[in-house]
Amino acid sequence: MGKSKIGRNDTCPCGSGKKYKKCCLLKEGTKESSPDIIMGDAASLRMNYLLDNMNRGEFMRGYKGPARDIAKSVFGSLPTSPSKEQSEKVLLLWKDKLEEEIKQLCSRHSKYYWLFLSRRIFPETIEPYDRSTTPYLHHATFNMAILKYGNSSQTEEFVAVPSSFDMRQYISTEEPYSGDTLEIDKMNTIEMEDLAEFKEASMPTIIPRQITREDALNIYQIEYLSLDYYNVTAQLRRLWKGGKLGIAYHPFMLCAQKRAHSHGKLSVLLP
Repeated sequence: MGKSKIGRNDTCPCGSGKKYKKCCLLKEGTKESSPDIIMGDAASLRMNYLLDNMNRGEFMRGYKGPARDIAKSVFGSLPTSPSKEQSEKVLLLWKDKLEEEIKQLCSRHSKYYWLFLSRRIFPETIEPYDRSTTPYLHHATFNMAILKYGNSSQTEEFVAVPSSFDMRQYISTEEPYSGDTLEIDKMNTIEMEDLAEFKEASMPTIIPRQITREDALNIYQIEYLSLDYYNVTAQLRRLWKGGKLGIAYHPFMLCAQKRAHSHGKLSVLLP
């Protein structure tokens, strides 16, 4: 007997309790329309190697953890029908805590280091975006956070290596890169006629001297925190225009297990 077709409005067979069109159908559509992208540079492969040793559940908890802990601390005591003053107070608190966490993470390295890693994140859909403009605004927030709070100085974070360097060793070792390096400034001043003397260095590669598992996870955490930061600023704009904070259910009600690990459905509605 053939496999019965799942209707768009049927309950999703994965057990989430959502309608099929709002759950696995979205994921299937993403897979069909977004082919896998293979990132071949050393930094990307290094990040992938480190994170691949985590199972998916551990990875998801790891990169969403800081943002969810902040949301839980902020919304745990919010009334189900907050006044405008209460709404503004809690949203501003949420914004400040997100910014403080972003600042703490970004200060671990230079802005150049984080921007380098941010361009080499393997494809990963953080959350379904509510509108087409959100990804652009979210990533603008992400980049600005790194530029604002990343350190200004680099301390041997990057090295220039020959195109023939041992990429496999770089990807799989836990230690900082200690192989052959090139002088970046010297490479920039080589005359064309002298390139023959630098066959191995004719196509140098710039790599971070070391990428740890914590670094690889941190860049995802900064990105996810930036998504919440973008969301809270959007909610504040609506509130200040006369909107009202509406909560579909009380966030983090411990009596409902499904809700204990979510932000709660929270939005500001314009009158």
